[in-house]
Amino acid sequence: MSLFICGFLPKKSAVASGAVAMAITVDAKNQKMATMKSTMLLEGEFPGASSNFFAPKVCADRVGSPRPPVHDDSNDSALFSTEWMEHNQWNDESKEFESIIIENDAEIENPKNIFELPIDVRVSYILLYGVEPETVDDHLLSNAYDLINDDESEPLYRAVIDGLPRLPPVKQMYITTLAQLIDDIQAHTPAFKSWPDVNKFAEKWIMSRPNEREHPANQANEPANSSPTATGHRERDYKHDYASLDTEVACALFPGDYDVWEVPTAIYRGAKEKIEKGDEAWKRWSMALRVVPTILSVSRDDLFAMIRGAELNTYKDPVKLKAYINECLPLSSSKNGDVKIEKVGDGKFSVEGLTGAANDSQANTSTTELPKSDTKTPKDATELPDQPSKVPDNATNNEIEATNAISDTSDQTEIPTQPTLDEFQQRAKQIDNDISQLSKESQDNLSIWRTVQRTDPARTKRKDTTNKNGKIIRSVTSINPTYQTMRATEIFGPFGIGWGVDIVSEEFTPGIPFMEPVYDANNREVGRKPMRDGDGTILRTSNHTMRIELWYQHGGNRGRFPAFGHTKHIYQSTNGFICDDEISKKSLTDATTKALSQLGFSADVFMGLFDDVEYTTDNNIEFGIKNASTKADDVVRLRKELDDKFKANTETMRSAVTANEVNGICSKLTRELGIHLKAAKETADSEHEKYLSGRLQRLTDIKNECLSKFEGDNA
Repeated sequence: MSLFICGFLPKKSAVASGAVAMAITVDAKNQKMATMKSTMLLEGEFPGASSNFFAPKVCADRVGSPRPPVHDDSNDSALFSTEWMEHNQWNDESKEFESIIIENDAEIENPKNIFELPIDVRVSYILLYGVEPETVDDHLLSNAYDLINDDESEPLYRAVIDGLPRLPPVKQMYITTLAQLIDDIQAHTPAFKSWPDVNKFAEKWIMSRPNEREHPANQANEPANSSPTATGHRERDYKHDYASLDTEVACALFPGDYDVWEVPTAIYRGAKEKIEKGDEAWKRWSMALRVVPTILSVSRDDLFAMIRGAELNTYKDPVKLKAYINECLPLSSSKNGDVKIEKVGDGKFSVEGLTGAANDSQANTSTTELPKSDTKTPKDATELPDQPSKVPDNATNNEIEATNAISDTSDQTEIPTQPTLDEFQQRAKQIDNDISQLSKESQDNLSIWRTVQRTDPARTKRKDTTNKNGKIIRSVTSINPTYQTMRATEIFGPFGIGWGVDIVSEEFTPGIPFMEPVYDANNREVGRKPMRDGDGTILRTSNHTMRIELWYQHGGNRGRFPAFGHTKHIYQSTNGFICDDEISKKSLTDATTKALSQLGFSADVFMGLFDDVEYTTDNNIEFGIKNASTKADDVVRLRKELDDKFKANTETMRSAVTANEVNGICSKLTRELGIHLKAAKETADSEHEKYLSGRLQRLTDIKNECLSKFEGDNA
């Protein structure tokens, strides 16, 4: 028994009635039996419709080529495919079906769906984002192009992108089939690291029947530790800490009825933006949840359900938010009340709010006393909860041990443990702590570094490349070069006087060869080869390299050191050949940025601290305060300028000799104040808006006062 592809082409008269071409794959002894079997299936599925079609076009199935659905003999109904016939046509010479070749498919402008993309871009797009939805997103498409041109991406991604486009059958695959193939390649263990291995696996996968294919991706997508917990929820199969908690909180704040374990990529990306920008709702939810000692043990399902079930503006009222969290998390020890430890001076502290778990019971209204310890306690040490405790510093450890003893021996008293300092917070301050412990000479050497190591987040731009599961595979944080120039001028002095750069040399370096496709007799791409010139010389890409020397004045001394900058000059992309006409400017900027980084400029970016959410949050707060101070200075300066101009113009209006002169001066000043007032309304600056409205009203009063003088003279 062999497989035969049977295609039915409608007659012209039937096409007018809505008939369309369709095809099916049947299992038969020979071609004649396949013709009879397919005709019977057509008549059985569409009674009386066989007269609307010509005799079926039948050919043997070719291994590795796409085919319509295979009929299951155990099923009475037949599944005919109309989509397959849209991409394939009958060749009367070869007596076979062949794929319809799209001319210049690599130059399609504004593709609407994934299948219209060039094969290499199609593979990259599906590798990152899957096939749902089928409509191409321009932003996601740019990430797919970036992944193709990224030679430093993960070996598996590089192998898939370099390998699959070389296989002709892959080019005509349905996108759903291609997505299944890519998923199976990703789930294969051990992971592939070269494109020949990927192609070997893909060829075996294509030549096998659909029901014979093994799909390890189906098992790989199920986490190993995703077994239900005692409450019926899945357990996290990843390391759960305060950073992942922040991400979950940010995702839960987005509306939508999606699975909490399958967060859409757009929502995941939006959650990252919330965290980076310090969204108010996320910040208040995160702060309220972090003080709950057992928050890291709360399941992901319960966390999402709690945040989604809250009222819209619950986070704006801290008391209401805390009460809501305590109500939703009854197992949290924070429900018992807050334990406040406050220093009272002279090496003493007080503990307030330590109460029993069942405060509403009459039997539990009596006070709780700590058991006696070996260390003598002062007379007024502890009477809970009626009076605060005051204990010397040397008795602190015994006090904590006694408190732990209460939680172990009493079923009615729970004492929340204080959460430990998050490791990211420690890491953010580790650099300053290490520097402060160095000798004075070392600290003097790091004086420039300490001054310029922090970067204003508003002067950076972060670009994340994610795959279809929302996992970030590459993150790049770029720094505004003009911002670095401003910082260098702030430290060393004006450019050319306190610091500067000298261009030492420039050169063009040949790179990798340009590649062109190789086609077979059927005009199918079977490989790629280096592109050659008319004389046989291999054409290569070109890179521009610039060497500079950065010099600066510091402490009466002059420093100088070299740096290099690189820019692509001539290179090949999916859109053709590109020649950059601003290579010198870009190489100079790149070299200057690299040189300043050797002095410590924006060291937190180059040391990876911008990847820590805690550090970026603290950094945003610090520079937010600085920028607010700068803005306040600008507001004061602007008001002073407006007041001076207002005073000068009103004095001129009072000394005017005609009414037209008064109107002219007033209209000019009114337009200027109106522009500032409109800008204040757009930025919702109510204070500045109130100030400008008052100035306009005062200007109107002065105008009327001046005009009344001329009206009296005319009378």
